[in-house]
Amino acid sequence: RWAGGAVDPLGFVHLESFELEGRRPVWRFAAGAAALEMRVWMEPGEHLTHVAYRLTGSDARACVDIRLLANARDHHQST
Repeated sequence: RWAGGAVDPLGFVHLESFELEGRRPVWRFAAGAAALEMRVWMEPGEHLTHVAYRLTGSDARACVDIRLLANARDHHQST
């Protein structure tokens, strides 16, 4: 969500479900016969975040385009 109120990207339109596997969040997106599951977790004691995607469904023509958006900022500063 941006300051002007716009929501972008529009991935939420395809959000089918959200659940926790233990303490690990799982988002499931669906488009046609294809479904994409996304899991995010951090490694205990490490500065490491994992993101795993799994494409399922009967649509063999499905294509996934993933782009990383990272924001590196000093936690001592206000932004």
